Amino acid sequence: MHTQLQDAGSRKGSLKKAPTVPLVYFTADPPATMTLAYIENLITQFKKGYILSQSGVAAIIERFSAMMDEQVTEAVLDITIPEDGSVCVIGDTHGQFVDLLTIFRLNGLPSEKTVYLFNGDYVDRGLRGVEICMILFCFKLLNPKQLFMNRGNHECKRLNEKYYFEQEVGLKYDATIFEAMQNAFTLLPLASLVNKKIFVVHGGLTRHDGVKIDEMRKIEYRKQCPKKSDDVLDQYFEDMMWSDPRVSAGREKNSRGAGIVFGPDVTEDFMRTNDLSLIIRSHELVPKGYYPTHDHQIITLFSASNYCGTNDNYGAFAVLKQDLVPVFTRYHADPVEGISSKFDFETLKIATFQLIRDRIFHYRRELMNEFAQKARDNKEIGISHKKITRQQWVEVVSKVIAIPDMPWLWLQPHLAKASHKKGPKGETLIGYKRFLERYRVMLNVDLVEHWEDMLLKEVCQALYRSNSYLAEKAKQRRERKKERADRRAQRKANRISGREDKDTDDDGSDKEKEKEKEEESGGEESTEAGAGAEKAFKSLSRKTGKITKAEFVEAMKGMSVELTGSQLLVVASKLDDNKDDSITYDEFMTKFKVLYHDVEKENREREKWMKGALRELGDIITQSASADLHAVFDEFDKDKSGALSYEEFSDVLKKLLGSSYDGVQRHQICAFVDKDGNGVIDWKEFTSAIKVDNRAWQREAVQSICNVLFRNRYGLQKAFRTFDLDGSGAIDVDEFCLVIKALNKLIEPPLSSTQVRKLHKALDTNGDGTISYDEFVEAFHVIDTGDDDDDHDRKSRKK
Repeated sequence: MHTQLQDAGSRKGSLKKAPTVPLVYFTADPPATMTLAYIENLITQFKKGYILSQSGVAAIIERFSAMMDEQVTEAVLDITIPEDGSVCVIGDTHGQFVDLLTIFRLNGLPSEKTVYLFNGDYVDRGLRGVEICMILFCFKLLNPKQLFMNRGNHECKRLNEKYYFEQEVGLKYDATIFEAMQNAFTLLPLASLVNKKIFVVHGGLTRHDGVKIDEMRKIEYRKQCPKKSDDVLDQYFEDMMWSDPRVSAGREKNSRGAGIVFGPDVTEDFMRTNDLSLIIRSHELVPKGYYPTHDHQIITLFSASNYCGTNDNYGAFAVLKQDLVPVFTRYHADPVEGISSKFDFETLKIATFQLIRDRIFHYRRELMNEFAQKARDNKEIGISHKKITRQQWVEVVSKVIAIPDMPWLWLQPHLAKASHKKGPKGETLIGYKRFLERYRVMLNVDLVEHWEDMLLKEVCQALYRSNSYLAEKAKQRRERKKERADRRAQRKANRISGREDKDTDDDGSDKEKEKEKEEESGGEESTEAGAGAEKAFKSLSRKTGKITKAEFVEAMKGMSVELTGSQLLVVASKLDDNKDDSITYDEFMTKFKVLYHDVEKENREREKWMKGALRELGDIITQSASADLHAVFDEFDKDKSGALSYEEFSDVLKKLLGSSYDGVQRHQICAFVDKDGNGVIDWKEFTSAIKVDNRAWQREAVQSICNVLFRNRYGLQKAFRTFDLDGSGAIDVDEFCLVIKALNKLIEPPLSSTQVRKLHKALDTNGDGTISYDEFVEAFHVIDTGDDDDDHDRKSRKK
């Protein structure tokens, strides 16, 4: 049955509005006695993306609730592993229906010999929480002894309203289904005890010592999860849903706002008190799907792989047999056709927009080609060559990105901004180039800035030298031109007064004109810093006033800038505001305005004592060097190396500041002044700190490198893992460099050796010489800059 779901926000009981979205329903009311054939038909329809009718969902919930109300009467359930069989424990699934299907494929459907225990958090975050619950409820109705369900912290009305399960239900059904689901959740037990030895709970242990499982059985669990209650049993309830283990001993409040964090001593006490061999809990994403802690007494199990579409984590499940030794299986969920677009916008924004952004970025070349062809066809009907119609945009993204049933027309305002101009027939137009430019690969902000500072420092210094040198040369030319003008005026006055003959005047004038012509044509050569840049730009201000992108790249190479040609072209494109493939001299030079400021201003986040020390030191040095700063520097440079070692600079601090700071503090100040971290303080570091204003062009250069690493991130991760022989998740410097250098053979543009070294240095944040490669790969993600607005662009040009 096909239907058009109206605005769910207009229904009684729905707290949030959802847009009108086409949904495809099928009718399949459960039989009087549940059958496996019925469940298999549900799975088949759900895989196609179809939605079970409200009558079918309501009937399943009602029958499941009646069974749980009758059969489960305590907060802790006892489960026995079948002879020659197993109990399979599943962690969080969070509405990710494909993970449930993958688990069933790998371990089989629930049966007499294959019992399942699901450990909570079936809904929220993902798109198909209703479908997961329907399948689990039906298997429970099929045979109550083959499937068991614990409660998680997300089986809670307050969280369902916040994390979109309410909105998922409201999009598909009316408010009565949401309330029925809430009632069903309150009937789930809080924990299970397998063979009286393995305690399975969603969150963790409690804030009290000596707690016995028999006490937990008495918890009044058929209600919403309590929070900050004074009742001891309510505190057990809250902690079992929310608590997390930690490495250090003891207990503390949990940063989640509920429950506690507890150490290995708490685990040991609980296990000893209850004669347990293992605790299995969920509640936390772990990259490998499972994670042992507290000397393998606690296992964290998480079953939602590629969590929310933004993580590359494994899902996992644990199989328990009579020996009670868990056997773990890790997986990434199978791709399933049809599970695509039956969701509301808010859930889409949280769980699926990242996948859409990734696809737009991945297929940007194909999209550009298709858009360009549409734009060429549009010329005949009077539409700008940079624009396509909204319908054409939908046709292209549907064809290229190819996600079944995706409502692209509805998504367009959220993905691509329409132009303020209309087509000749009033059509909505979209600037396709600006749409594609919105989606870029970005690293963690802190890492980007750290990396940029190291990677592009050579460019900053070279451009500073060039800018200073050219400004000085221009000043000298103006002064010489004024001097010549003064001399010509004097000669003219002398001639008029008869004190100079005409031949001499002409001869002097001709020589000066030749000299002026030579300067105007760029005849001067110089070996000073910045001379290479001046030579590259000779023709700019005195001839066409422009430089091509190719000339820019050559000029930068001549200045020994450590960026590849392709990366420099990215910078050149950023400088080319009017996109005519050339850069004006004045425009180029104004991009690199260098700001001088003292050290304490540049390092505002540093401790106050260090700022005070540097301020005091600066005052003293300035006073001492008022006559000749070089002489002061040479005096401190005992070994005449042209730079101050930490020991030499520490002597300066001790001499000038006395005993105000100890040796450790003096060393910290040395490291603070040593901007490039090379272990010595050179003349520039001694006198001032230099920072470049307007970092936009720098980010464009880093962007090109990020693109290369993002496209090859999974190959990188696989290569890293081959070096990780002990499974620690980290590799050393040499191994990292080998992987990146191997990657260089396959990609264009390659990274330079300097970039590889500085990338490693930026990633090695704790300075121990190793890198966590999973964190490195996960640091890259596609973002939507949102910068495709014509009005925004006009404002930028005005600025």
